[in-house]
Amino acid sequence: MSESTQKFSLPPLPSVGALFRSTFLFWKSHLALIIGISLVPFLLSVVQIAIVETGDRTLASLWSLITIMVSLLAYLALFYAVSREGTFAGGVAGSLREAIKVFMSFLWLEILLAVALVGGYALFVIPGIFLSIAMSFAPFAFIVEGKRGITALAASWHYARGYWWGILLRLLALVLLAGLVSLVVTLAVVTIQPGPLQAKEMAGSAYRYGSSQFENPSPLLLVVNNALSSLFVTPISIIFLYFLYKALVELKGRATREALLPLEQKTTYYLGVGVVTIFIVITLSAFVFISYGPKIMHFRQLPGVPFSIFVESL
Repeated sequence: MSESTQKFSLPPLPSVGALFRSTFLFWKSHLALIIGISLVPFLLSVVQIAIVETGDRTLASLWSLITIMVSLLAYLALFYAVSREGTFAGGVAGSLREAIKVFMSFLWLEILLAVALVGGYALFVIPGIFLSIAMSFAPFAFIVEGKRGITALAASWHYARGYWWGILLRLLALVLLAGLVSLVVTLAVVTIQPGPLQAKEMAGSAYRYGSSQFENPSPLLLVVNNALSSLFVTPISIIFLYFLYKALVELKGRATREALLPLEQKTTYYLGVGVVTIFIVITLSAFVFISYGPKIMHFRQLPGVPFSIFVESL
């Protein structure tokens, strides 16, 4: 049987409606667990907003780093809790303990994924979009199957093969739902917040034309958006991906070593392209900074000088 016939005869994925029903039922049934895992990074993000309001950039940078690391840990704990379908031993504490044990391995997986995506997008964007979808199940291969590094990325790719368009359409439905909910909540906050708010604030931040000043969104809007992300958007996305991953494994079976070998080689190729791309970007950035950095700093100290004059002076 030809490859095209095999792909054509693959059993269908669950419908978008079925995936959303399973997702929301899980989210509702395990909301206390989700809140318990997400609460600390959310509170840290609220403190981050307050620090930014004080104007202390050094403290804001340090606190931002802490918030990112704790958020990544909670993100991993959510993957564990969802992968065990909410029955993980120890609940919130148990999920966090398991996340701490494999945190560095998971961080390495995320780095590999980022580098591979850089390599894909460097090859005229389309391969990057393909890899973004094909490797979206790597965290579940990492947690459920115990695969690590390139093998986890290749396993995700294996499950996505033959279902690329179906996965894309379902992920687009998920993105559309998250965007719609975020828009509704943002509009509600803008409506009820006392005092004038600029319409551009809904986009996150606005740029004042002809000025170097940025107008930041209100703290209330930031807090509400962080709460929405921590308690709804992120958990719903992870749960949706889990049920999609689970369906793919049931349809295709666990990935064998023989099936993963060629995909590991392809993944290594994209990683190589990504490393080269990052090296080129860093090298060019360093060259521009060394060559034009002093002039740029001098220009920033001259208020009212048109940018065109600065360009002519280079």
